[in-house]
Amino acid sequence: MAKIKAPGWATDAIPTTRGWETTDGELLIARKHKQAELNQYHGIVPEAPTFNPEAVDENLYTISTSDENLYTMYTGDTITVDPAELLTEAPIGNVALGKMTKVQLESLGNEHGVELNRRLTKAKMVEQLKKVLV
Repeated sequence: MAKIKAPGWATDAIPTTRGWETTDGELLIARKHKQAELNQYHGIVPEAPTFNPEAVDENLYTISTSDENLYTMYTGDTITVDPAELLTEAPIGNVALGKMTKVQLESLGNEHGVELNRRLTKAKMVEQLKKVLV
């Protein structure tokens, strides 16, 4: 942040959020200053936020792990989340074939034993894949 400077012709001017003013409050230059700029000009250093461990309510949320893949969250009642199933590829029903490129469609076809010709239109390639996959 750039440090603000008083105008050369009014070195005793005071910066405010309205702009530069005299000690009587007369506005000399209308310019909006941010509070951070004013604090920097006056040498005020903002206080760093501190963490108060006594202010934390331990009964609100406690997350613990009883198993490497099992997480349990307590909020009065116990909610158990089953371990996530590791997927190596997206399930067929969730794939948007229309959003795939021709190269991706050809690759998917090769995985399922279908030889697709990239000279065909994308719509025809998708149609051929749907016949095999469904």
